[in-house]
Amino acid sequence: MKALNRFRPVSLFQNAPAQGAAAAAPRVSAALSDQIKVARVLCIFFMIYVHVNPGSAAFEPAVHGVRAFDWIRLWIADSAGRASIGLLSIVSGFLAARAVAVTPYGRLIAKRIRSLVIPMALWSAAFLGFVLLGEAVSPGYFVQTFGRDFGLGGLPNWLFGLSGEPANGPLAFLRDVFVCALLSPLLAAGLRFSAPLMLAGLFAVMVGPVSIDLLVSANILFFFTLGLAFGRKGYAPARFGPALTALVWAAFILGGGLLAWGEVQLALGRGEAWAGLHAAGYDVLRLAAAPAAWMAAGWLSRSSVGARVRAAEPYVFIAFCSHLIVTTAVWFVWQKLFGGYYGALYPVFFALGPVIAFAGAFAIVEIAARVWPDGLKWINGGRGAPRPETQPANGAKVSATAS
Repeated sequence: MKALNRFRPVSLFQNAPAQGAAAAAPRVSAALSDQIKVARVLCIFFMIYVHVNPGSAAFEPAVHGVRAFDWIRLWIADSAGRASIGLLSIVSGFLAARAVAVTPYGRLIAKRIRSLVIPMALWSAAFLGFVLLGEAVSPGYFVQTFGRDFGLGGLPNWLFGLSGEPANGPLAFLRDVFVCALLSPLLAAGLRFSAPLMLAGLFAVMVGPVSIDLLVSANILFFFTLGLAFGRKGYAPARFGPALTALVWAAFILGGGLLAWGEVQLALGRGEAWAGLHAAGYDVLRLAAAPAAWMAAGWLSRSSVGARVRAAEPYVFIAFCSHLIVTTAVWFVWQKLFGGYYGALYPVFFALGPVIAFAGAFAIVEIAARVWPDGLKWINGGRGAPRPETQPANGAKVSATAS
């Protein structure tokens, strides 16, 4: 019960209607909305590190040894990067709680098609075109990227991820969140029946050998449902006590270090028998990473730099969708000038990866807003050009991109 006292059911929410379905899903307050915006920027920023070229494909510790930079890269990419998906999924489920309560199912799915499926297909088509262009410049690049030749029969999966990742691999997150939206009435019913039993079952599926064919990543279903459970009850973590804060950060930092060590062992050809346990470790780490990222978002949101971080939020969706194209395009040039993964300046490229991606997103949004405003909405999940925040009479900040 003491732990639950740290989850304040009403202090971070505006008053809900006194009766009806919406009563169980209050509107998000300005303070909570600000923290969510900061969390999105942080999570996407670090998630981009997972896909900075060439990733682990060029990591050869048996030949080059393990440098200090390799340990740093592995920790950032595989801990702060991969684990950030947990908090993004929780936020998606949390915000879905109100939508499920007040929106007819057909309309809800139609909105999710517009905000998730269509951008996934368009950006996957863009990445597919980018790879075909690379094939024209460097024959064999298409097979190197996708493991097969181009064919029209592969288009449905490449664009919509019908049986796996779409062509733009990171956008499998959008695919799985859409599946979670499709399942949201069933998930809500399961939570009403027994939230602990429901979450325990999904956790077992997440870390166990059982797979769900509907999903690319079962962890997204677990964390989405966890967020849905919080949203249905109106709970949002406001503050964490010193003991819990220390425990969360210790688990996150040490767990990430252990996973980095495991990846080095696998790269050296050792411990193949532990590969499955190592993969499950990423999912378990997210249990610490999600609250750690949420704490960091809260600290930043309440700090003097909070407004600056939130200013990047209108560009975060495009940064997520386009980062694979933008960073790969820059990587083509960079490696010609400065060398590859073991070049002396590669750590600089790695550090700048998210900065490059956000700069590209800013350019895409600002150019599209001027040249083709309607087209921007199609590639940006229904969001138009960003507008400055306004301060209405009730004190809640709103903007064109507010959730």
